[in-house]
Amino acid sequence: MAGVVALLVALGGGGWILMGRQDAPASKQLVAGATTTRPTAPSATVTVTKSPAVTASTTPSQGTGTFADLYRRVNSGVARIESTTCDGGGIGTGFLVDRNHVATAAHVVDGAAALSLKFGDKGSTRASGTVVGIDHDTDMALIKIDHPVDGHVFSLATASPRVGDEIAAIGFPVDEPMTLTRGSVSGLRRSIEIDGTNRSGMIQTDTAINPGNSGGPMLELDGKVYGIADAKRTDAEGIAYAVSPEVASSNLGAWRGRSRSVVSAPCDAPVAPPNAQDPDVQTPGGDVDPSVVSFFDQYFGAINGADYQTVWELLSPRLRGSNPSSLADGLATTFDTDVVVHSAAPKSSGRMLAHVSFTSFQSPDKGPDGDLCDEWDLDYLLTPVGGSWQINAVSGYQNGPTHKSC
Repeated sequence: MAGVVALLVALGGGGWILMGRQDAPASKQLVAGATTTRPTAPSATVTVTKSPAVTASTTPSQGTGTFADLYRRVNSGVARIESTTCDGGGIGTGFLVDRNHVATAAHVVDGAAALSLKFGDKGSTRASGTVVGIDHDTDMALIKIDHPVDGHVFSLATASPRVGDEIAAIGFPVDEPMTLTRGSVSGLRRSIEIDGTNRSGMIQTDTAINPGNSGGPMLELDGKVYGIADAKRTDAEGIAYAVSPEVASSNLGAWRGRSRSVVSAPCDAPVAPPNAQDPDVQTPGGDVDPSVVSFFDQYFGAINGADYQTVWELLSPRLRGSNPSSLADGLATTFDTDVVVHSAAPKSSGRMLAHVSFTSFQSPDKGPDGDLCDEWDLDYLLTPVGGSWQINAVSGYQNGPTHKSC
């Protein structure tokens, strides 16, 4: 048996790798590199071929300084990508190629209904995005983000690195915070077969690449991108693969002028990544009734998990509509994050008025005014029911606007 894993992290309690398996003549196993919560898929075989020598005219310079210096200089342009998909969402990595576009691996964004991007090692800059280019044969994709991001803009090298060159990968392995790993280039122009698709011109490396790294940059000290993290052998140590800069650049330039999405989620209820189904509601004010915090944790977790039966039950009869399926029309593709319960003030008849803010990501056809991303600031009037709460009314905080575009 041989297996190839796409390094897309699945985050349900512990991460898992998007894998496929199929019979192969040799006992080689590969993993393709992105993070996701997607179920196991039929896998791929991997074939390694000898690589021709690189001519002296194409050998790159290693640059100067240290990888620690490089990390501090470039991390603001590396993005954590979270997707809402039919099979459970996922997490991968991307990087700015200009202030309006992020390059990543195709398997990170394939079938995405909505995308959330966080930039830098602190994740302080956020954006949503639209996939405007995708090529499954090379496993490359390009995301157009909804507003310019003032982060480090990467340049792709004009030639592959040399065997033996030191190289570093930056990404989000197994849902960890931004991580840099170091290694070296082990081989060039490798060929691997994943789910029946042969990918040629791959760079082989012993750099640690794991689910969540997919789509992330592999850099030399000059700061240029010499590979895009993509795949990993599962039956061996220290054998991983990256898309070469020559292969990646052939598509990225052609896609930059596009604006329409080229992917969609072929289901009625796409689901956010499992980590988003535990929204980790924040209470900066501190003294908020725990039952209210627990209620909103359940409510937003159900929205992100496409559990519309639970969402329906948490709404009062005057808000919920005739059946749970009616909610899917408005909430499908929605991924809510950064949920904050600022306060919860007691009202008459045991009710509670909760001030809540959050950010939503959704496909344009589901967002207000066609928005991909919105910041909400709301008052929820909660009614006590059976030891918990139901939402009885919703309005803008202190009767102000309900939301604004991100």
